[in-house]
Amino acid sequence: LSSLERDNAPAVMFRYDDLDRLTERHIGHEAGVQVRRWEYDGVRESPSKVVYEDGSETRFGYDVEGNLTAVTDALGQRYQFRYGAFDNLLEATDPLGATVHYHYNAEAEFAGVTNSQGRDWTYGFDSSGRLNEERHYDGRVYRYQYDVADRLVQRTAPDSSALHYEHDAAGRITRITARKADGETDGITELAYDVAGRLTKAASPDAVVEYAYNRAGQVTSETVNGEAVQSGYDAGGQRAVVEGILAPLQLAWQSGRLSSLGIGSHQPLQFSHTAAGEEQRRTNGSGFALRHEWSPTGLLQRQALEGADGRVNDVLERRYQYDVLDRLTGISDSHWGEQAFRLNGAGQVTAERRDEGRRRQARLFGYDSEQNLCEVSQIAPGLGETLKVQDAVVQSSARYDAAGRVVERCHTQYRYDDCGRLAMKRETRPGFRPKETYFDWDVQDRLVRVSLPDGARWRYRYDAFGRRVSKVREGQAPSAQAVARVAYRWDGDQLIGQQQYYADGSAAREVQWVYEPGSFRPLAQVEAQGDSTQLHYIVTDLTGTARELCSEEGEIRWRGEQGLWGAHREERRPIPLRRYLGDAANEEVYCELRYQGQLYDAETGLYYNRHRYYDAESGQYLSPDPIGLGGGIRPQAYVHNPLEWIDPFGLDKRDPKINAEHVFHGEINKKGKAVGFHHRASIGHEGKARISEITNGPNSQGVYRAKVEVFDKASGSWVNKGPESSFFPDSWSRQKVMSEIRGAYNNGTVSPNGKWSGVSSSGVKIEGWLDKVGDINTAYPIY
Repeated sequence: LSSLERDNAPAVMFRYDDLDRLTERHIGHEAGVQVRRWEYDGVRESPSKVVYEDGSETRFGYDVEGNLTAVTDALGQRYQFRYGAFDNLLEATDPLGATVHYHYNAEAEFAGVTNSQGRDWTYGFDSSGRLNEERHYDGRVYRYQYDVADRLVQRTAPDSSALHYEHDAAGRITRITARKADGETDGITELAYDVAGRLTKAASPDAVVEYAYNRAGQVTSETVNGEAVQSGYDAGGQRAVVEGILAPLQLAWQSGRLSSLGIGSHQPLQFSHTAAGEEQRRTNGSGFALRHEWSPTGLLQRQALEGADGRVNDVLERRYQYDVLDRLTGISDSHWGEQAFRLNGAGQVTAERRDEGRRRQARLFGYDSEQNLCEVSQIAPGLGETLKVQDAVVQSSARYDAAGRVVERCHTQYRYDDCGRLAMKRETRPGFRPKETYFDWDVQDRLVRVSLPDGARWRYRYDAFGRRVSKVREGQAPSAQAVARVAYRWDGDQLIGQQQYYADGSAAREVQWVYEPGSFRPLAQVEAQGDSTQLHYIVTDLTGTARELCSEEGEIRWRGEQGLWGAHREERRPIPLRRYLGDAANEEVYCELRYQGQLYDAETGLYYNRHRYYDAESGQYLSPDPIGLGGGIRPQAYVHNPLEWIDPFGLDKRDPKINAEHVFHGEINKKGKAVGFHHRASIGHEGKARISEITNGPNSQGVYRAKVEVFDKASGSWVNKGPESSFFPDSWSRQKVMSEIRGAYNNGTVSPNGKWSGVSSSGVKIEGWLDKVGDINTAYPIY
């Protein structure tokens, strides 16, 4: 491929050397031609150096087997890797010197890790090669039992509680029985399927969930405890209608991207995009207009509200700055002021400086080798003064146990149960009585009750998928007009609404949240109370965190900012309701959404995060990751850098590894079949995979289909891949393909069988399958 030209897209040109290795890529932009270069050592297929468009470069080192052994990035930071038999990774060392060791059994199967602090997490297998024991860093052990058909029938937890699984003839789980350590039943979940094998019903003690499908297998109705969310689709299979909610949605699509969104009877939002697929502008034509500006490499550089004349509205303008590694290093906000960040070799923020007007202040963050936050220091604010590191005063410090859980932070102590879940939190401030909060959990590791220091107790209930369906205040409420119950509504994994009820049983505030399709980025909030309904548009920042609520006329009614490893702050303004003449009787609008996938619980200060609860005070989850090492080697931790990373499910705190070999080179699987190969514009596939015939040319997004062959080293021959491959656009770089896959995964959903699906930031739908530890084993675009 020498060039690629598409309507409304920059021209792309490729250059190769005598060995057909890609050496240059030229992309034309309004600002000029962007050139990326690749250099090689000898006849090696993989590059020894990549020189990026801005002149920065990354160098790569390899062993005699071709395994990547070292990466030196544009900042001089060096990552090192060591391999053993069968090219299995044995060690990985980050630029700060922290080394993780990986272990394998006699069958070369992954068997555990030793973290940088010398603590082991190991897996044991029975004589049939099945996982039968999982031992955590602190010695906790989970055990697994199987039937003669190799189906999991029991998981026993460290406290001797157990989950029992029953299956049908097709191997599908039909019944899950949870039993406490004393044998008492803690709940039964029953699952039913239709003749096509699709889940139709999931009944658990607190919720009954039912599904209906169309002929294409798409969900047309999801009913939870009698309340249905109904969906309709257009001719192209895109979701076009959502009903059964406070404000029904109408969606229109163009070239696979959202072009219009109607919310109830309100004026529809119109969306426009760049040639590369990034959202450029959204407006309702009635005063609200939000513009985004992007770099040539797809980084968000600026977002701003526009006035009626198209000029920037100074009440909201945010600009983002990055280093040569595309890491966020600064934010300029027209309201909150200037922020600058310094990062270490692990990508964690070590310093934050804020300038609000003439007042300047800074915080310093210290971490251990496992990236746990150990210390926060404050440099006293000054008026235009130079901030000096030696003037920093320790503001808080934390101590961790062997499992990586915080056990003490400032004046707060944390105690955990036998399964590693927070059982008690005790605050002991000098001069005050100790405050103790107690946490109760069910056998499925779900928080079911919190007992607060003031005597209040809250009960939490869930459906079969762990989605919270209600919370109820137990005992006497302080008044008849206090909120005593909240019911939640779901659309798949998206929390789309809540209905509050007063202690006397009457309905209080109802809220609906609308998200960007296929993601957890909120874009609107509909609120109803009494006979009044208000629509506000949500403006999110780089990570999709709600930052502003804007009226339909473009006025900001609420602002929020999540502190880095700290508290959330907000500013509210009254809503001018038409039935009142003055603001005195009007309500304030606010938003309880925090980081993507998180909901603020006022009673505890915790953030409900789908499968877990996040504590902003400690910067950790209350319970270990339900998917174990599948979520990274820090089971209790939140993401290592909240400025750039998200965890909407409360499961995967890391960037999942992508099987790049499958995506870029193709593979021969254990059955001898050719699989993979979904991008031909990047280097490395020559001699490994090739296209024999393009069967469907590029669509409006640049995705196309082709017949491919993959080379089998064992037989020395080319193997035809049975089904055709769908290919990512040739205009995308390898880095962009990886970024789009990660984005689609983070914004998408994962089925119980490991299949995942999502929409990337460029609007391309991507699907794939996860492996046993939760990494992305396959990923391909949908044509």
